[in-house]
Amino acid sequence: MPPQQQHIVIAVGDDRPGTGRRPDQPVIDMPAVRQFHVRDPDVQPRVGVQRLLGVDGPAHARQYASGPRRITPLRAAARAGILPNVDPQIVRYSERPELWDGRGDLFDDVWPEYNQHGDELNYYWRQLYDVFPEWQFMLLDSADQTILAEGHTVPVAWDRTDEGLGPGIDATIAGAFRLREEGGRPTAVSAMAAEVPPRHQGRGLAPVMLTAMAALTREAGLEHLIAPIRPSHKDRYPTIPIERYARWALDDGTPFDPWVRVHVRMGARIGPVIPRSLHITGTVADWESWTQMRFPETGDYVFPAGLATVRIDREKNTGEYWEPNVWIIHQAGHQAGR
Repeated sequence: MPPQQQHIVIAVGDDRPGTGRRPDQPVIDMPAVRQFHVRDPDVQPRVGVQRLLGVDGPAHARQYASGPRRITPLRAAARAGILPNVDPQIVRYSERPELWDGRGDLFDDVWPEYNQHGDELNYYWRQLYDVFPEWQFMLLDSADQTILAEGHTVPVAWDRTDEGLGPGIDATIAGAFRLREEGGRPTAVSAMAAEVPPRHQGRGLAPVMLTAMAALTREAGLEHLIAPIRPSHKDRYPTIPIERYARWALDDGTPFDPWVRVHVRMGARIGPVIPRSLHITGTVADWESWTQMRFPETGDYVFPAGLATVRIDREKNTGEYWEPNVWIIHQAGHQAGR
C-alpha cells in the first residue's frame, strides 16, 4: 500500500498441504489487518496491527555500513522449519528504496479502507520513509528477491513503566517524531505494522516478522520491542469494552485473542489496554464510503472489521471512531532467540 497505510498486520497459516507449515506450528494469519495475524488449530484471526529507531555515534554508522543482511535469528527460524524453503533477508528502505517503487498493488488488500484514514497517524505515516528510512524494511526471500512482507517501526523513549507506554499508537508515533526532532536518544523500539500481502499469508510470516523486529532492536543496542497491537478477534466483539475483552482466557489459561496469544507464546508480556489508541473521523458520507453501509440516523453503529462502534452524528455530519489496542512488551533478546 502507499505510505499512508497504517498499522501492523499479520496473517495466520494453516496446515494444509503446500502451505509450508507443520500442524503443530503456531502461525499467524492476516486477512486484511494491520499490525501482525493466523490460523493454527484453534486460531483463525484477521488482524492488522499497528509501527524503528535511531542511535547516534560511530556505532550507529557502523550498523548501517554493511548493507542488506540476513539476521541470524531469521536464518535459524528457516532452519527450524518456521519458514520452510526460504532464507529470509531484511532490507531497509535506506538501503534499497527502489524495492518500494516495485511493490505495485502487492499490499493493496492488507487493510480495511476505514483503517487507512487515521487523523494523526496518517499525518506522520507519510513521513516515515523520509524521517526513519533505516527503520522501514522489507522481508525478502534471498533466493529470488521475492517480497514477502513489510515492517514498520519507530524509535521511542520509554521509561520501562506501564504508565510510560502512553495512550496508544497516535501518541507513540507523534512521540517518535518529536524525539527525533529534538535530538533525543531512543530507549526502545515500537512496532507500528507488519504487513503480509494476501499471496503470502498462511506461511507463518507473522512470528518471523516479530523475530526480525526484535533482532533489529537488539542490533541497535536496545532491549525492548513494544507494540500497541490490534487484537485479531476484537472485531467479532465490537461492543465489548477492551478492558473486559483483554482479560478473556481459554480453558488452559492462555489469552483468548489469537494475536495476543502469539505474542505471549513468544515470551511477551501483556501490558495495559488502550481504549483510545487510534482516532479516525470523517463525514457521514466518508464513513458510508469506507464501510459500504448506510447510517440513517444519529447513533453508535457496529461496522465491518471495526474493533469498536463508530459514533455517527447526522446533525453535525460527523463520524468518530476510537480504535482500542493492547500494549505488548517483548524483551528483544529473549524473543529473537526463539
